[in-house]
Parts: sequence; C-alpha cells; structure tokens
Amino acid sequence: MRKIHAMLLAACGMLASTAVHAQNGANAPTLPAYNTQAQPLTESSALQMMGKGDDWAGTNAFKKIVAKNDSPANRFNLATGYQRTGRLDQARAIYTDLLVDGRLTMMSAIPIGGLGARTFNASDEAASRLVYIQWLQSGGMKSASLSGAVSADQLGVPVAAVEGGPRGEVTDAQAAILDRQDVKSQGGAP
Repeated sequence: MRKIHAMLLAACGMLASTAVHAQNGANAPTLPAYNTQAQPLTESSALQMMGKGDDWAGTNAFKKIVAKNDSPANRFNLATGYQRTGRLDQARAIYTDLLVDGRLTMMSAIPIGGLGARTFNASDEAASRLVYIQWLQSGGMKSASLSGAVSADQLGVPVAAVEGGPRGEVTDAQAAILDRQDVKSQGGAP
C-alpha cells in the first residue's frame, strides 16, 4: 500500500512540475524575428529580411549562411548586403572574387516593386557593381549634377551610404537598431 502512495505522490509531483514549466513558458518573452535559434537561417529568409528593408540583419544572416555554404550565389547576396549598408570595401572584395568564381552562376532577381524580374550572370553583375562602387568612391555623387548621371534608384542598385556609421561588422542587435533607424529616416513606421 505504501508503494502505491509513493507512486501516486511522485506522479502528482511530476504533473505539478510540468504545469509550472508550461506556465513559465507561456509567460516567456517572444523572440525577435531574426533569432537564428528559433528557425534555421535560409537564403530565402535572409532575402526576405533584405526585401523588407532590414539590410543590416539580412547581411548578418548571409554572413552566417556563407560560413556554412560558401557558394557564389550566397557570396553575391552577402556583397549586396554590404553594398546596401554602405560597407563598400567589403562589397568590392567579394565582387572582385566573383568576377572569376561567378562565371557559371546564373541568378534571378525581382526588383523592388516586383516588376521586371530578370536573370543575370553573377560575374557580369559583379563587374557592373564594381564600376558603380568605383564611381561612388571617386566622388561620383558630387559630379552627378554636372554629368547628368542617374540616381542609384534609377540604376536599380539600392545603396545606403552611412556617413560616419559603422564600417566593419555589426552584431545582430546592432543590425536591428540600424534597420530601425533606416526605416525612421525614410519616414516609415518603426
């Protein structure tokens, strides 16, 4: 009889413990969308971040993806993230490598706004972006009004130059803050 009482007592204790853990889990704070432990990072999820304007977080995601899968397509997307966040030296280094490594890599892109999807060779596009970066870094913006050059938006290469901002790597927390600052500076909701 004592054995039965002991087993019932142990079972009740386990049930109470499970209820406490379930209650604690229900009150736990929700994790940010960029938490890599909640969902594995994929190329699609990183592209979605960048598509929503979260370029800093998307760039960090692609950096992690490239560490696991160093394909020309993933490196191209990482370089695009660096370019969009104004880290042109890092973008240039990757685009330069892709001149050779990306020769056999065909990619597809849907521009912002969703019209005019196109397919391109990663090596050819890297060469085009290297010319654009060189133009930017040689003071192209200062001479644009005199030469009649078009804006980056018209060229289809969204770039955010961050004057005085971080030039190297940023943490995921810093990326989220920078993405919120970019949205606010463009007049959007945080």
